Amino acid sequence: MHKGMFYHYSLFSVLFLLVFCLQISRAQAADEGVHLRFHMILSDGQQYALALTVENAGQVRMAQGHVVVTPVDTRCRVMPSRMLSLPALAVGEKQTVRFPLNGTLHHYRLQMQAFDDEGFDIPFTDDNAGVLSERLPAQHDWCRTVRSPA
Repeated sequence: MHKGMFYHYSLFSVLFLLVFCLQISRAQAADEGVHLRFHMILSDGQQYALALTVENAGQVRMAQGHVVVTPVDTRCRVMPSRMLSLPALAVGEKQTVRFPLNGTLHHYRLQMQAFDDEGFDIPFTDDNAGVLSERLPAQHDWCRTVRSPA
């Protein structure tokens, strides 16, 4: 094999392995930390509850976590936010929890945070964020409709 071709293939092979390893480490890092796997509002028409499925996919115990839910009513008015405490989660543990909410809701916004045993932040990801962001234009349109003068 020609010396130049050998270096060309060697360089290509090294670059390929580097990119491949980076992709694997990014995929693993994306699944690290605490994940909000699922969330939704449950209602019987009279009472509302927020159901959350939380999983600790990280390498450390989640000693403490919370979710701040900001409800929006049927006239597209922001209601008072409420901080909900999450149970501690061991590595690999998954739990579904429900929290009662007051008022008549149309939709809601969430903010999350988690801490390890030493009080350091643990990454907390909403796995539904992509789907929810796709709904934002329709929610904006709906809000303009219900809030416009008749």
